[in-house]
Amino acid sequence: MKPTLSKLVVGAFALAGSHLAAQDSVIVIGGAGSFGSNGSSNPGTLSDGFTFASARLVFDWDGMTSQLTLTVENNSPVFGGVPNPVLTDVFFNVPSGVTGLSLASQSGSGGATPSWTLSFDDDLGTNPNPNGADGFGAYNVMISTGGGVQGGISNPNADTLGVPAGTNVEGPATFVFNATGNLAGLTAFDFNSRLSQNPPGSQSFVGTAKFQSGGYAGASGFLSPSDSYCSTAAAAVDLGGGCGGSQISSELPLMGQACTIELKGAPPLACGYAYGSSPGVTPYTFKNCLIFLDPNPNSLFFLGAFLVEPGGGIACKVKTPSFQASPGCCGVSFILQGIVVDKAAPPGQRIGVTNGWQITLGS
Repeated sequence: MKPTLSKLVVGAFALAGSHLAAQDSVIVIGGAGSFGSNGSSNPGTLSDGFTFASARLVFDWDGMTSQLTLTVENNSPVFGGVPNPVLTDVFFNVPSGVTGLSLASQSGSGGATPSWTLSFDDDLGTNPNPNGADGFGAYNVMISTGGGVQGGISNPNADTLGVPAGTNVEGPATFVFNATGNLAGLTAFDFNSRLSQNPPGSQSFVGTAKFQSGGYAGASGFLSPSDSYCSTAAAAVDLGGGCGGSQISSELPLMGQACTIELKGAPPLACGYAYGSSPGVTPYTFKNCLIFLDPNPNSLFFLGAFLVEPGGGIACKVKTPSFQASPGCCGVSFILQGIVVDKAAPPGQRIGVTNGWQITLGS
């Protein structure tokens, strides 16, 4: 897509309606507006006062199986040759109806096999509170390596770690929990909407994480969430459909960050037309191609025309609106789909339709 389309795509976030289907929920640890257990803030740092760390906790609730899936990403900033901190403890709360939680499975994306332990406290109003997070309050749930750095979750992009070789779990890591109690009507958002209990601690947050062995001095510490994240998890989903081989894809549309939208497999120098709409329509066919766009004039919008590059693809980088500037865009979803016209093809074969691609703006 032409770079000139990027502003139109940004506008689509505001024009599309919110997708009301079940969504994952997220907590962003560290970064702008966060606190460190060493007293630092905006952003919080580890114990040395200058090592940054960050994580993304994605919650998915399956009411049919009564299972919570937590995906833990360590995305601490990477500085070449500087030991990148590993994530060793995660704290969060559960809705009041959840009276039991057990760890059903855990897995990483590479490296060592995780063997984290779970500590669950269903009553934060009564001592003892075993899941305290160094001034950030007590939580219902703590999952942990057990205190050491071995088995900590690492950023897969890190070139240097301060832990023994082969002991890190390469992220993202996935933890699956079985829940018991009154679970009716729960959603993923219910698992990151409760604040930690004080006392103990001086501040309350919806989640906390501990990092260790960061920077040259092996810094560690607890970090709070950012103050500027959307609680909906960003999503980019291939809906399939279309015909003709042209494929749209994108990066995760994280609020306030650049997102690349790309077209591949198209006829070189073909002309294309990009469209967007609100999601949720029952797919239908056009010239035997499966379409996911909502044809309602109040939903369908034309993004613009583009010319495919000689290599058969084209891409544009879109700066998505930040949560602070546009909180109403948090959780907004829309469908992207395009038409590609190849004038060099035989009559009857000149029009192709891309796959449908659904974007949800979040953190």
